[in-house]
This record gives sequence, C-alpha cells and structure tokens, in this order.
Amino acid sequence: MSSMPKEFRHNAKKPLMLLTKDKAGETPPTRYLNSIWRHTGNKKVYTLMMFCWLGETDRWGFIMTTDDSNVPVVRPLEHLLGNRSDGSKRYELIQDFPGPDDDLLP
Repeated sequence: MSSMPKEFRHNAKKPLMLLTKDKAGETPPTRYLNSIWRHTGNKKVYTLMMFCWLGETDRWGFIMTTDDSNVPVVRPLEHLLGNRSDGSKRYELIQDFPGPDDDLLP
C-alpha cells in the first residue's frame, strides 16, 4: 500500500491516459514525442520515445534512448524540462516535431 495521500494516488478503477493529471497536476507534453534532445552535461543525444506513469511517485515520466544505444533511459518529467544544479537547462531541444501542444514550449 502506498504511503502517498489518497487524493494523489491514481485510481486504478479509472483508465490511465495521457490526459490523466499526476500529483502535480501535470499531463505529459505529447508534442515532444520523437523529439531529439542533447544533454547539456554529458553531451549525449537522446530521442524521446514515449511517456510513462511512475507509479511509485504518481508522476509522469519519459523514456529516451541514445543514438549509440537502444537501452531505454527513464526519468521523471521534471528532469527533462528542469534545470541542472548550476541553473542551466538540463536538456537542449535539437529537433522538434510540432504537435497539438505547440503553445506549451518551455
């Protein structure tokens, strides 16, 4: 049983969809599906493959792969759109594929 307050837990009786809000009230920015990003620290280039539900935290996450590996990397959504400890952006958007959420650019 999760120690998360009931109001934040996903109700398993309802279907989980990309429109489901997480505990922070966020939905994944689907416009970034298949977009290409460069990590500003390690300089690796990643392709955002899909979004996923991180059940332990009831937050949205994302799945990326690098150009040199098909091993998926899973991180919370705030990792993609957030900043590094020095205040700089963690990822730089290299190639975007416009979608229905065009007004949600960071």
